Amino acid sequence: ASDNVITVDVHSLCRLRVQVDRRATGTAAIRADATVRYFKCSTLLERIGTARLDGSYRSFVAKLSRIDVVIIDDWGLSPITVNGARELLDIIDDRVGVSSLVIASQLPLSSWYQAMEERTVADGVLDRLVHNSIKVELSGESMRKIASSRAGASSAPESPAGATP
Repeated sequence: ASDNVITVDVHSLCRLRVQVDRRATGTAAIRADATVRYFKCSTLLERIGTARLDGSYRSFVAKLSRIDVVIIDDWGLSPITVNGARELLDIIDDRVGVSSLVIASQLPLSSWYQAMEERTVADGVLDRLVHNSIKVELSGESMRKIASSRAGASSAPESPAGATP
């Protein structure tokens, strides 16, 4: 399969659901005899940087290109450097139309461009990712806010009859 999926969950509305879906996607791919790798975006970029330094970059990228489904979580949570954006572009280029990417982010798609320091490379990365992906954008109240308001309501002392808070 060569479908890409982008899930954006700005307010952690369904963060647990996205995590479950990400795992389910990986599990389903494995059951279909596909190979799957999961990375946090920052960890992937660190691994690439280390591979560049120790001379194993070509080997690392070659191994990654043979993986059927690569899942990248926390996309754009921290700024993507010029080198990081170039590395991502190389990886995405190798995968377009050949194998799948699943990208999960709390950053709205409209902010992805600004998350990358190099605008020209950002254009290339986003052109390949956004226009060749199924996009799932979740919206609503933050799950933390909802949980906090529920906890606050259940722990608030009851007012005596007739008293106004």
